[in-house]
Amino acid sequence: MRKLLVTGFSLLCFPLLAQVLQPLGKGLPSKVVASFAAGNEYLALFHDSSTIPAQHTVARWNGAYWSYFPGLKTPGIITGTNGEKYHFNSVVLYKDTMYVGAYIESPSDVLANVDHLYKWDGKAWVVMTNTISSKNYGIKAMTVFDGKMIVAGKFQNMLGMGVVDNIAAYNGNSWSFLGDSITKQGTDGEINALVVEGDRLYIGGNFQKFAGSVTGNLAYYTATNPTWGGIGSPFSRPVDGLASYNGTLAAISLGNITDPAEIRIFKNYSWSSAIDFSEYSLSEPLTIAGTNSYLLIGGNFVKNGGGANLLRYENDTLFATGNKISGNFTLGQRGSEAFIWGEFSESNTGIRYISKIEAYSGDVTGYLFYDKDQNCTMESTDPGLKNILVRFEGNSKIFFAMTNSDGKFVATLPEGIYSVSAFPGLHWINNCPTNYAVKVRKGKYSWLSLGQYMAPNTQDVELHLGAATSPTINAGDKIKYIITIKNTGNTILNGTTIHYNHNSRLVNFTSNPAADNYDASRYEATFTVLDLKPGETRTIEVFLNLPSDATAEEKFDCNLKAGSLFTASDANKEDNFDTLSLGVMQGKSGSVFKEGTSGDLVNISVTRLKYEVHFSNVSGEKVQRVVLMDSIDKTVQLRYMHVSTIFPPASWDIVNDILVVQYDNANLSAQELDPSQSNGYVTYYLELYKPLQHNDKVHNRATCDFDSKWFGTSNTVVVTMVDPNLGVKMLKPGELKVYPNPSFGTIHIEFLKNYTGEIVMTDNAGKVVKHWHSNSNEIALSTDGIEAGIYMLRTTVGAAMVTISK
Repeated sequence: MRKLLVTGFSLLCFPLLAQVLQPLGKGLPSKVVASFAAGNEYLALFHDSSTIPAQHTVARWNGAYWSYFPGLKTPGIITGTNGEKYHFNSVVLYKDTMYVGAYIESPSDVLANVDHLYKWDGKAWVVMTNTISSKNYGIKAMTVFDGKMIVAGKFQNMLGMGVVDNIAAYNGNSWSFLGDSITKQGTDGEINALVVEGDRLYIGGNFQKFAGSVTGNLAYYTATNPTWGGIGSPFSRPVDGLASYNGTLAAISLGNITDPAEIRIFKNYSWSSAIDFSEYSLSEPLTIAGTNSYLLIGGNFVKNGGGANLLRYENDTLFATGNKISGNFTLGQRGSEAFIWGEFSESNTGIRYISKIEAYSGDVTGYLFYDKDQNCTMESTDPGLKNILVRFEGNSKIFFAMTNSDGKFVATLPEGIYSVSAFPGLHWINNCPTNYAVKVRKGKYSWLSLGQYMAPNTQDVELHLGAATSPTINAGDKIKYIITIKNTGNTILNGTTIHYNHNSRLVNFTSNPAADNYDASRYEATFTVLDLKPGETRTIEVFLNLPSDATAEEKFDCNLKAGSLFTASDANKEDNFDTLSLGVMQGKSGSVFKEGTSGDLVNISVTRLKYEVHFSNVSGEKVQRVVLMDSIDKTVQLRYMHVSTIFPPASWDIVNDILVVQYDNANLSAQELDPSQSNGYVTYYLELYKPLQHNDKVHNRATCDFDSKWFGTSNTVVVTMVDPNLGVKMLKPGELKVYPNPSFGTIHIEFLKNYTGEIVMTDNAGKVVKHWHSNSNEIALSTDGIEAGIYMLRTTVGAAMVTISK
């Protein structure tokens, strides 16, 4: 189907029957040249100009994120020197396998036959040889019908029992014709469009015969029997596109300056006259798609001086939809729903390249920004706040949207009234409270201007120290420590120093970027931060080796802190330092590992649960892209969620109660080749909307997609909420007894039988406070030097929560 070229138009001055565009995750990076949708999945074939030479990539939307399947290349025999072009122009999902079709557009035949059908084999795109091939033309349309993949266009190839003409069916193993017999099948001309309606496959194009009999340029093929036939030609010229809506078939034939395009509807067993656009001073319909009750028409339309590019045709009446789309686009159909793809942008939302079209929800879009002059209006000097969650609460449900690099957000919500909130950071104040509510109407766009204010000249740097490691660390291993520096104030940080100090037994210090100074006698590296803009985050990689004689009992501390001169004027000194302790570990094998750093048992008064997920490339080849998904327990109602640290750099969002972190340039080495470059991680916390109750459990599990080729799944982390006033919670009841509780100086532990091993006390953040060793069935533990609070006592036979009072 011909793509649509439109330019910006002013708002139409006639009634609107609304539709809105609904984003699919973070979208795609460049123009989409073909698409397919079925069930909850979308395929999008996009032009990848980032490669040299340019290639094509298929992206697959699974409801949470896009998986990428790159590597489609133009065959070498297509040189382009004689004007020939090779188009990857159709894509289909059949039996959970992706296929791509291509087409030669050339003034003359190329030198030799070119294959046009490609298949993803799980690792790469492979050509399906001895199928569809030609010296010109090829595949123009593909779909799934009657349990088979249908391939159509302009070709003659030996498939199955004989030569097929322009259309064929594939069941995953063998090919078959469409028609009465191998001598009476296919069409006598090119096929441009396919659409499935009920148990019929409709076929449109530039032909007059199907299966050897005259049908006109539109025919059908029925799954039952099978039978076939024609329903008359809707046009004297070719059929360029088909759509179905409300059990009705629509066809479009593209025109020219002297012969305008037409759309006709098949109803009451005959073709209607062309849809009347006479009220429009300009009407150029170029693409159609159906929904359950109406037809969508894309093109260039002007009426009463106003313009539009997406119309809705319902009950023999045309309505504008209120979308502001510019660029090239094509409409697609997914059952009873429609979508849009191409090289377009929608100015209300900023959505580009591909989107669902939604009539039963509404879009809320707007900006979250630094309102410098506190007038609640975003002006050119007011910067947007990027990568911040905006929360919508209404209809007893909660939804989130993420701001982009300009502070813009878009959320597709059910109709209703919503309260809105955002939490950009410690020092921000909502200075426009009346703007933080919105009424959403189905099929309509709503706009919000969400101003936030911070006192002038606020200086604040936030430091984190982490490590990208696998769960197994051996003596002598190289460890990659990650320093994360974030400017959480509103002034540029220039000249701030960061000091990194490590245990004297750690050796072979290097870093990326290089330290400004490394004092080997003090085991301290100094880094100077230059031009760190508000909201900006940077990372520094530090490499050190564990000692070759390190034992499992040893822990090696590293410390991070901001320079004293800066700390003196920092707005929040509590995040100006961090520590990390690592040593030899023998973890479980696998590629994804998760832990709740707040502990397994958490006091019910705690409303912030912290998690950490690590992943490793355990394959034998480099991994370019990783997508991490972490399920959020549906029993938990979130007030907010915040990602503290990410490595390698990545973007994140919440999609359908799933944390999705996309490491588009992870570049992980194979673990066997370079363990220190094979790992990544994310740390985050959930801010609960309201406290949980005693014995409530929060379940979470993470999954990683490595280059869309293999997956890894973590352990399930279960956090149990505990009310310490209701007594001691045992992980293994009867194995140990703790008293008194609360304790005022000494804790007594009695084991069911003799226990030899470690007893570890941790706080609510999971940090080790103290540890003891037992070699009997009872022990008395002194709490001297331990602050009052709630702690966890852990042993290999059980655990208990204990309250220390002073």
